[in-house]
Amino acid sequence: MGVNETVMTTSTFSDSDRIYKGIKGWLLLPAVSIFTTTLMLCSLLLTNYNVINNTFIHYMTIEYPGFKETLIAQTVIVAVQLLLLVYVAILFFRRKQALPSMIIAFLTIHLLIIIANLSWTFSIFKEINYQEYAGVIAAVAMVGCGIPYFVKSKRVRATFVNP
Repeated sequence: MGVNETVMTTSTFSDSDRIYKGIKGWLLLPAVSIFTTTLMLCSLLLTNYNVINNTFIHYMTIEYPGFKETLIAQTVIVAVQLLLLVYVAILFFRRKQALPSMIIAFLTIHLLIIIANLSWTFSIFKEINYQEYAGVIAAVAMVGCGIPYFVKSKRVRATFVNP
């Protein structure tokens, strides 16, 4: 029965649908984004580690109470986010069926983390800079474009078929 189901699943794609198979077209954007986001998160981890272990942190905590604790919390969250992104990357490049739902979860979690970071930044520094707003806008755009794409795209359905 399992063999017939596999044959039925494979044969449900018409020849015209086979052109959508593969990491190309609009799927190149998530592929590049996975790579650049991984680099960004690694860089943020390294920066946070250096700040936490720098001698000036004591002076920052005097002026901004809660700064060190927030930075440590952010570092832990970024580390978990990086692990999740590595898992998503493995699913993506192995073209696993679980990828669409996992990337939707990752995008949603990423947006929530950026919003939490914005809130923490404001609660400590009592101001928010342009970069913080730009991060929220970029995350909202990624969620707003990414989720519908991974739900509706023919290329996504044709590409991510491996169990």
